Amino acid sequence: MLIALCLLLSIVTISILYVFFAPFYIEINSTKSLYRLRLHYLASISFFVNNDPEKMELKILTWKKELNISSLAKVHESEKKIKQRSKLPKIFLKKILAVLKTFKINNLQVNLDFGDMQLNGILYPVFYCLGLKITKQLYINFEGKNFISVEIENSLARISWAYITS
Repeated sequence: MLIALCLLLSIVTISILYVFFAPFYIEINSTKSLYRLRLHYLASISFFVNNDPEKMELKILTWKKELNISSLAKVHESEKKIKQRSKLPKIFLKKILAVLKTFKINNLQVNLDFGDMQLNGILYPVFYCLGLKITKQLYINFEGKNFISVEIENSLARISWAYITS
């Protein structure tokens, strides 16, 4: 009995630590019309805008489920309640900046055309120099193509540590 209780407690503890220290990713890809929030290899929530804007896909390990957002957002008239605004605690700018610094940009590819040749010509050297400075791919094109791909990584442990120490 004691061994089973210790085993169960250790499994729960390891699961909580895994979720706390495992990285989560925010992914945006305009060519695939993909918007995804992913927790390491464990779970992901994906929104595919072109196919059906009201659909989202939820994956947990090998289980997959498609959900309709509009059915989740519907609230019956009898359930609607007017809530008074509660005062939000003051969060200092220093803490917010410390948390924002914990985000790591793994992939950033931006290729834009603003539709104005003169503006593109002015912004071309700016984007080129900025891309060299931050070592990411930032481009201006003159072909009418727009493409953005971003992958941002963070973990609850890094966010918590930055918030506590700042």
